Amino acid sequence: MENIDIPQCGFELSKSIFLRDLMEPYYEFEVKRNRRGAPKVHIYENKGPGIKEEVSTGQLIYFMHCEMPDLIQNRCWQLARERDDYFSKYKDHQLYEDQRQMGSGRWYNSGTEPVKRKPTEIQKTFNKNEQNAKKIYLIKECYHNYFKEISGIRNAVNNISILMEKTKLTGEEPE
Repeated sequence: MENIDIPQCGFELSKSIFLRDLMEPYYEFEVKRNRRGAPKVHIYENKGPGIKEEVSTGQLIYFMHCEMPDLIQNRCWQLARERDDYFSKYKDHQLYEDQRQMGSGRWYNSGTEPVKRKPTEIQKTFNKNEQNAKKIYLIKECYHNYFKEISGIRNAVNNISILMEKTKLTGEEPE
Protein backbone atom coordinates (compact mmCIF):
# COMPACT_ATOMS: atom_id res chain seq x y z
CA MET A 1 0.00 0.00 0.00
CA GLU A 2 2.90 2.33 0.67
CA ASN A 3 3.84 2.28 -3.05
CA ILE A 4 0.69 4.12 -4.12
CA ASP A 5 1.03 7.68 -5.36
CA ILE A 6 -1.27 10.04 -3.53
CA PRO A 7 -3.15 12.36 -5.88
CA GLN A 8 -2.22 15.99 -5.43
CA CYS A 9 -5.58 17.28 -6.55
CA GLY A 10 -9.14 16.09 -6.84
CA PHE A 11 -9.36 15.70 -10.62
CA GLU A 12 -11.47 12.79 -11.77
CA LEU A 13 -8.64 10.99 -13.62
CA SER A 14 -6.39 11.32 -10.56
CA LYS A 15 -9.08 9.58 -8.55
CA SER A 16 -9.25 6.82 -11.15
CA ILE A 17 -5.48 6.27 -11.04
CA PHE A 18 -5.64 6.20 -7.24
CA LEU A 19 -8.51 3.69 -7.34
CA ARG A 20 -6.74 1.44 -9.82
CA ASP A 21 -3.45 1.50 -7.88
CA LEU A 22 -5.16 0.95 -4.53
CA MET A 23 -7.24 -1.96 -5.79
CA GLU A 24 -4.37 -3.60 -7.73
CA PRO A 25 -3.75 -6.42 -5.21
CA TYR A 26 -7.46 -7.26 -5.12
CA TYR A 27 -8.96 -6.32 -8.50
CA GLU A 28 -7.96 -5.85 -12.12
CA PHE A 29 -9.63 -3.55 -14.59
CA GLU A 30 -9.87 -4.25 -18.29
CA VAL A 31 -11.50 -2.20 -21.03
CA LYS A 32 -13.42 -3.97 -23.77
CA ARG A 33 -15.57 -2.46 -26.46
CA ASN A 34 -19.24 -3.34 -26.69
CA ARG A 35 -21.11 -4.00 -29.95
CA ARG A 36 -21.48 -0.30 -30.65
CA GLY A 37 -17.77 0.29 -30.10
CA ALA A 38 -18.13 2.13 -26.80
CA PRO A 39 -15.52 1.24 -24.16
CA LYS A 40 -16.78 -0.67 -21.11
CA VAL A 41 -14.72 -1.38 -18.00
CA HIS A 42 -14.72 -5.00 -16.84
CA ILE A 43 -13.71 -5.67 -13.23
CA TYR A 44 -11.99 -8.90 -12.19
CA GLU A 45 -11.40 -10.02 -8.62
CA ASN A 46 -8.01 -11.64 -8.03
CA LYS A 47 -8.78 -14.98 -6.37
CA GLY A 48 -5.23 -16.29 -6.38
CA PRO A 49 -2.20 -16.65 -8.65
CA GLY A 50 -3.61 -16.71 -12.19
CA ILE A 51 -7.21 -17.00 -11.00
CA LYS A 52 -9.58 -14.13 -11.52
CA GLU A 53 -13.34 -13.81 -11.62
CA GLU A 54 -15.40 -11.08 -13.25
CA VAL A 55 -17.46 -9.07 -10.75
CA SER A 56 -19.96 -6.25 -11.01
CA THR A 57 -19.43 -2.64 -10.04
CA GLY A 58 -21.81 -3.30 -7.14
CA GLN A 59 -19.52 -6.00 -5.78
CA LEU A 60 -16.54 -3.63 -6.05
CA ILE A 61 -18.53 -0.93 -4.23
CA TYR A 62 -19.40 -3.41 -1.47
CA PHE A 63 -15.73 -4.35 -1.12
CA MET A 64 -14.67 -0.70 -1.04
CA HIS A 65 -17.26 0.31 1.55
CA CYS A 66 -17.29 -2.77 3.79
CA GLU A 67 -13.92 -4.51 3.52
CA MET A 68 -11.30 -2.02 2.28
CA PRO A 69 -11.64 0.39 5.24
CA ASP A 70 -10.79 -2.52 7.56
CA LEU A 71 -7.78 -3.46 5.42
CA ILE A 72 -6.50 0.11 5.54
CA GLN A 73 -7.14 0.39 9.29
CA ASN A 74 -5.36 -2.92 9.92
CA ARG A 75 -2.35 -1.64 7.96
CA CYS A 76 -2.38 1.53 10.09
CA TRP A 77 -2.40 -0.55 13.29
CA GLN A 78 0.35 -2.80 11.98
CA LEU A 79 2.53 0.22 11.19
CA ALA A 80 1.77 1.71 14.62
CA ARG A 81 2.90 -1.51 16.32
CA GLU A 82 6.07 -1.61 14.19
CA ARG A 83 6.69 2.07 14.96
CA ASP A 84 6.37 1.41 18.69
CA ASP A 85 8.79 -1.52 18.47
CA TYR A 86 11.34 0.46 16.49
CA PHE A 87 10.83 3.51 18.69
CA SER A 88 11.83 1.56 21.80
CA LYS A 89 14.85 0.09 19.95
CA TYR A 90 15.70 3.55 18.60
CA LYS A 91 15.48 5.19 22.04
CA ASP A 92 17.61 2.45 23.64
CA HIS A 93 20.11 2.80 20.81
CA GLN A 94 20.14 6.61 21.14
CA LEU A 95 20.77 6.37 24.89
CA TYR A 96 23.65 3.95 24.28
CA GLU A 97 25.13 6.15 21.54
CA ASP A 98 24.78 9.31 23.65
CA GLN A 99 26.50 7.67 26.64
CA ARG A 100 29.24 6.28 24.39
CA GLN A 101 29.83 9.70 22.80
CA MET A 102 29.95 11.50 26.17
CA GLY A 103 32.25 8.86 27.65
CA SER A 104 34.73 9.22 24.82
CA GLY A 105 34.84 12.99 25.08
CA ARG A 106 33.61 13.38 21.49
CA TRP A 107 30.10 14.60 22.37
CA TYR A 108 30.73 18.23 21.46
CA ASN A 109 32.44 19.56 18.40
CA SER A 110 34.33 22.75 19.23
CA GLY A 111 32.47 22.90 22.52
CA THR A 112 29.12 24.11 21.11
CA GLU A 113 27.83 21.88 18.31
CA PRO A 114 26.69 18.29 18.78
CA VAL A 115 28.62 15.79 16.71
CA LYS A 116 26.72 14.72 13.59
CA ARG A 117 26.44 10.97 13.42
CA LYS A 118 25.59 8.79 10.47
CA PRO A 119 22.16 7.22 10.85
CA THR A 120 22.31 3.62 11.95
CA GLU A 121 20.18 0.82 10.54
CA ILE A 122 17.77 1.13 13.47
CA GLN A 123 17.39 4.87 12.81
CA LYS A 124 16.90 4.28 9.07
CA THR A 125 14.26 1.62 9.70
CA PHE A 126 12.51 3.84 12.24
CA ASN A 127 12.48 6.79 9.81
CA LYS A 128 11.19 4.61 6.95
CA ASN A 129 8.45 3.25 9.19
CA GLU A 130 7.45 6.80 10.15
CA GLN A 131 7.25 7.80 6.46
CA ASN A 132 5.14 4.74 5.65
CA ALA A 133 2.78 5.48 8.55
CA LYS A 134 2.32 9.06 7.33
CA LYS A 135 1.68 7.86 3.78
CA ILE A 136 -0.89 5.28 4.90
CA TYR A 137 -2.64 7.99 6.88
CA LEU A 138 -2.78 10.19 3.75
CA ILE A 139 -4.04 7.23 1.68
CA LYS A 140 -6.74 6.64 4.28
CA GLU A 141 -7.80 10.29 4.16
CA CYS A 142 -7.87 10.37 0.33
CA TYR A 143 -9.77 7.09 0.25
CA HIS A 144 -12.46 8.36 2.59
CA ASN A 145 -12.73 11.72 0.81
CA TYR A 146 -12.89 10.32 -2.72
CA PHE A 147 -14.91 7.16 -2.31
CA LYS A 148 -17.36 7.73 0.53
CA GLU A 149 -20.05 8.39 -2.10
CA ILE A 150 -21.07 5.51 -4.36
CA SER A 151 -21.22 7.89 -7.31
CA GLY A 152 -17.53 8.71 -6.76
CA ILE A 153 -16.63 5.03 -7.12
CA ARG A 154 -18.79 4.63 -10.23
CA ASN A 155 -17.22 7.71 -11.84
CA ALA A 156 -13.70 6.53 -11.03
CA VAL A 157 -14.41 3.08 -12.50
CA ASN A 158 -15.92 4.56 -15.65
CA ASN A 159 -12.97 6.93 -16.09
CA ILE A 160 -10.53 4.02 -15.99
CA SER A 161 -11.48 3.44 -19.63
CA ILE A 162 -10.09 6.90 -20.46
CA LEU A 163 -6.84 6.07 -18.66
CA MET A 164 -6.45 2.74 -20.40
CA GLU A 165 -7.22 4.19 -23.83
CA LYS A 166 -4.62 6.93 -23.28
CA THR A 167 -2.08 4.39 -22.05
CA LYS A 168 -2.72 2.12 -25.03
CA LEU A 169 -2.32 4.97 -27.51
CA THR A 170 0.74 6.68 -26.05
CA GLY A 171 2.31 4.02 -23.85
CA GLU A 172 2.30 6.39 -20.86
CA GLU A 173 -0.25 7.49 -18.32
CA PRO A 174 -1.63 11.00 -18.02
CA GLU A 175 -0.09 12.97 -15.16
